[in-house]
Amino acid sequence: MALASLSPQTEQPEIAKSVNSSKVLAKCFGYMAIGLLVTAVVSFLVGYLFANLIFKDYLFTGEFTEANWNAMIAYFVIMGVSFVALMIDSFAMSRALARPNRSAWPPYIIYAVLMGVFLSSFLVLGIDFATIGEAAAISAVVFGVLFLIGYFSKKDLNFLAYIGMAFLSIVSLFGLFGFLLFLFVPTAALIYNLIFTFALAIVLLVVIAADAYNIKNIIARGQMNNNIALYCAFTMYSDFIVIFVRILYVLAIAKSRD
Repeated sequence: MALASLSPQTEQPEIAKSVNSSKVLAKCFGYMAIGLLVTAVVSFLVGYLFANLIFKDYLFTGEFTEANWNAMIAYFVIMGVSFVALMIDSFAMSRALARPNRSAWPPYIIYAVLMGVFLSSFLVLGIDFATIGEAAAISAVVFGVLFLIGYFSKKDLNFLAYIGMAFLSIVSLFGLFGFLLFLFVPTAALIYNLIFTFALAIVLLVVIAADAYNIKNIIARGQMNNNIALYCAFTMYSDFIVIFVRILYVLAIAKSRD
């Protein structure tokens, strides 16, 4: 789970100064919107390109040609390279955020581009724009509600977030080591999937609220510079992407059954 709340914290000296919280928060949301826009544009362009390259001949002849297979292989290679680059860039982002004299914009934009390549797989798999738009709208509402809950909370939510992550790790490890059980008892796999989905949903709710609580405290300390504003934006961006992917997955499964 690519949650920015798990990224290393930036080390800044505590200098108390008056800040306009609303203005700073608006800047963070603006930076977040830039990242989401870049991701959306790249996702559409890459998805549209490879959907045509992979399925164009198939739609006319009913068979995959050599060109289709080559395009599919190229797409899988690009996806694999992008995933590795995404992991590397996340570390570069952390290092840039920790240095106030070094701009974090390049790794932030690169991260958004690579995430767009990764998310293009939904378009290539044939998920329609209506479903994607529906998932985006639901994600925006869910994120907004959770952010407001965390931002205006008077209690530290980080402890609950740590407990939730620990619980999710235990559930994930059980799934990893319970693979043989799932092969012999298919019902167990269904039950596990329901438990994992429920656990993930709860953890997401708590973690996003905790991130909002931390962002409020960062702004309140008056330590804002461009990199810290980007850190807050990157946190919100990552949280939104996690919600969006999960909701889109659920909607796609539900509509495929209909």
